[in-house]
This record gives sequence, structure tokens and C-alpha cells, in this order.
Amino acid sequence: MFVLRESSTFDWVVKAKVPQGKKRVGVSFTATFNLLDQNVVDEMLVNEDTRDPYKFLDMALVSFTDMDVQDDEGNNVTEDDERNAIILKSSLFIDPLMIAYTAGAAGHKGKN
Repeated sequence: MFVLRESSTFDWVVKAKVPQGKKRVGVSFTATFNLLDQNVVDEMLVNEDTRDPYKFLDMALVSFTDMDVQDDEGNNVTEDDERNAIILKSSLFIDPLMIAYTAGAAGHKGKN
């Protein structure tokens, strides 16, 4: 039996391309997202006056696995909030994270 909870999360594979020398190579990792209320989705993504994908992802992204994150000194960052802040600063991952969120929330085919 399906149970709808007010707060829930889901995991979805994020696929991105990152520079490696003169090429771009594909990488993938698994992100855990909060399933946000539809009014938040409408305000942050649909309404042109308040559209803010960075703020949306800051609310939606809980954590991610299968990718290491390092600070500027080369130390591994292990705390989820710090890791999330670093990945959300990178323009390489904003669109892939948004695609993963919308696909996962809509239930499109993919590894879940």
C-alpha cells in the first residue's frame, strides 16, 4: 500500500559532463532530493518573476554519493551541507541537478 507523507525524499541519478583536458567526459552520481511542495516548485521554477533554480536546489538537494568533493586546499569535504554548497557553486551541475530533480519527481524512467 502506498503511503503519502507530507515530507519525503527520493534518490535519482544525476548525469553531467565535466571538462577533462580539451574534452568533456560524462560523470554520474546519485543525489537525494526533498520532494518539495508544488507551490514551492511553481514559485521557484515556473513563475518568471520569482524563478531561482539555485535557491530551489538549495532547498531540494539533501546529499549526494558516488562523487568526492574537495576544498581549495585539496582536503576531502564530508559534511553534506558543505558538499552541497560546493556543488551548487559550480555551473557544471545546476542543469543536470534540475533535470534529475524534475525527472525523479515526475517518475520518468531512470535508476531510482
